[in-house]
Amino acid sequence: MNRSLETRLRRIEERRRPVNEFGHLGFGPAVRIVTHSDEDQAQQLAALEAAGQYRPGQFVIAWRIVDPPAYRRPNA
Repeated sequence: MNRSLETRLRRIEERRRPVNEFGHLGFGPAVRIVTHSDEDQAQQLAALEAAGQYRPGQFVIAWRIVDPPAYRRPNA
């Protein structure tokens, strides 16, 4: 391998952020929430932060509940 390429790859490896023991770049275990809207997600994260179960920057897995599209019955 080219010496300059080896040097660049080594620098990149030194600069990368290590993945923590939870398997992601954030800190602490992932927080899982189910929401209906963006406002609902913000409120839930604020409540979890107040309870000490979430810190800003922590990995979040969020599921959004959405209404299915209205079904249009074709004209008979």
